[in-house]
Amino acid sequence: MSEFYGLINENLPTPLYERGESTVKVYYANMYIHNEQLDEVLSLVKVEDPDILILVEFSNDAYAVLGDHLEQAYPWINRRVWNDGFDGTLIASRLPFDSLPTTGSR
Repeated sequence: MSEFYGLINENLPTPLYERGESTVKVYYANMYIHNEQLDEVLSLVKVEDPDILILVEFSNDAYAVLGDHLEQAYPWINRRVWNDGFDGTLIASRLPFDSLPTTGSR
């Protein structure tokens, strides 16, 4: 299953690149498929506040906990989940995706 969101939220913080800064903060984490501490993951994502967030072993259960925050904080989200919703990847960004395939096999 593939989903692509191109959300617009007027209350987003200005991304670093639009502020003239030359760095972009990227956060990458392996969620671990059986992770039951999703609230702690959400807290960490909020504290780190990256411009680009990449989460692997991302599940539908994780999206149920993190989804509202992600949809508010990141205007571009690409999420793919396989294996009955237990194994996937999420890329969330404040920078626009020029082109990112949302279909196909892994």
